Amino acid sequence: MRQDKNARPAQALARVFVNLEAEPAARRSALALLHERSGAQKLIDLLDDDALAPHVLPELVEALHERAVRLPWPAVARVLARFPLWDRLHRVLELLAAGGEGPARAALLGLFVADGDDEDQSREMREEILRRLRRALDDNRGPLDAAERALRQALADHVDKTAAAARADPDYFIDCEDVDPEVPIDPLSLPWFCGVEREILERLAELEVH
Repeated sequence: MRQDKNARPAQALARVFVNLEAEPAARRSALALLHERSGAQKLIDLLDDDALAPHVLPELVEALHERAVRLPWPAVARVLARFPLWDRLHRVLELLAAGGEGPARAALLGLFVADGDDEDQSREMREEILRRLRRALDDNRGPLDAAERALRQALADHVDKTAAAARADPDYFIDCEDVDPEVPIDPLSLPWFCGVEREILERLAELEVH
C-alpha cells in the first residue's frame, strides 16, 4: 500500500485488492490496514468509489461501524442505492448520525411507505426505518413538501385498503382476544390496527400546511 510501483494511492490499491480477493478475512484485513495507515476518511472515500464491487460493501460498512464512523444522509443514501443484501440493509441506516435524521425526513418517509409493500424487507430494516423516521419527525418540524404530501396520501390509502380487506374477511379477527368475531366492527376503531402507520399519519398531519 505504501510502495506501489505505480504510485497509486492507498484507497485505489485497497479497492483493487478487496475487489479481487476471495477470502472475506483477507478483505477485512485490507480494510483494517487502510484505516490504520490512512485514517477513517479513506474508508469513507472508498465507500464513494464507484469501482468498488458491491459485494464488498457489507464488509466496508461493518469496518465503518467497528471504527465508530458516522455519515451524513447523502452518503448513507448512496450506499443504500448500491447495497446488495436486503437482510443487512439496516446496518447502512445505522451509519446515519452526522447531521441527524432531519435532512433525511422525506427519504425515510419514502422508505417507510415502500416498506409496507415489500415482503423482502427484513424485520431489522423495518425497525430501523421506523426508529429513524420518528427521530426525523422530531428533528425536522418544517412543513411537508409536495413529495411528502404524496407519500402521506399513499400511506393513508394503504391504511384504508388494509381496513377494507379486514372488513371483508370474516376470519380476520378470529384469533384476537379483545374482539368478538360475531359482532361487526370497524377495524379503525381498534388502537392497534395499523397502529404504527396511523401514528405516523397523525404526526405528518401536524406538519401539514392548510
